[in-house]
Amino acid sequence: MATRAELQQAVDDKTAAAKQARAEWKAFDPVDQDNPTSVEQDKTDALAKAYRDAKSARKNADKALAALDDTDAVTAAPAPAPAPKPAPAPAPAPKPATKSPSDADTRVLDKKWAVYIADERAATDKAWGDEIAGPRPDGWTG
Repeated sequence: MATRAELQQAVDDKTAAAKQARAEWKAFDPVDQDNPTSVEQDKTDALAKAYRDAKSARKNADKALAALDDTDAVTAAPAPAPAPKPAPAPAPAPKPATKSPSDADTRVLDKKWAVYIADERAATDKAWGDEIAGPRPDGWTG
């Protein structure tokens, strides 16, 4: 198995080779660029292929180096600690003791509701307050 330094050197060498192949391909200049001869076109194609091959070799060297780095990271990483057990669910809060309202309390709340909705006239005119305010909603405490 190759060491990291060897793989890095291979990547560097392949990168340099790909740069050189690209420079040669781009530097080749046919006499008539719009209508190259078959010999010039063959040389251009050969230089382009050499560049593609060098680039592919560089990418493969990069992948080999990345794979080595990934395996090093996996072997160097400590085993994950087991997940802690979830905390027990809290017990439901006890409901506050509610007393059922007496008839007097109910009448007072009904009157407060009517005044709240239908204004002060509802305090003295029960029929008008009942008509405008309607029934007091459950749970309304004024």
